[in-house]
Amino acid sequence: MNNLARFPISVSAVRHPRAGFESIPRDISKAELLRYFTYSENDLQEINLCRGADNRTGFALLLSGVRLTGRFPHDFELVPHSVLTHICAQLQIEPPLFVNYPQRRPTRHEHTERLRAYLGLRNFTHVARFNRSRPTCLIVSNGTKSGL
Repeated sequence: MNNLARFPISVSAVRHPRAGFESIPRDISKAELLRYFTYSENDLQEINLCRGADNRTGFALLLSGVRLTGRFPHDFELVPHSVLTHICAQLQIEPPLFVNYPQRRPTRHEHTERLRAYLGLRNFTHVARFNRSRPTCLIVSNGTKSGL
């Protein structure tokens, strides 16, 4: 017998269905394509700092990937052609048959560091975790909203 209680709401209603992916999903909707893979003027300026079409395409995919999934994607082998076409039209380059990025491991590292600075992202360290959870612990232990 299965006596487990059912969770009252679906997991997808609680968190974004793309959260935690480490690659760009193949089933991108039109809304996701327009929202996460369309670049502002500032985005395009940052992307165009990269040398070569492959690096600009890869940098753009990193930028969109981290916005969509919350992580920098690792696998670009199965990027949908519609995504490549949409990105390359904005970058005014020919869409490649496959993504040839990164050609050098240091390039990817430099690009992720540049994107962290550009987007204001930082690594989630143990110190940051402690500093983030401390006010909550004070509120819980004191039984007050302000933690005092």
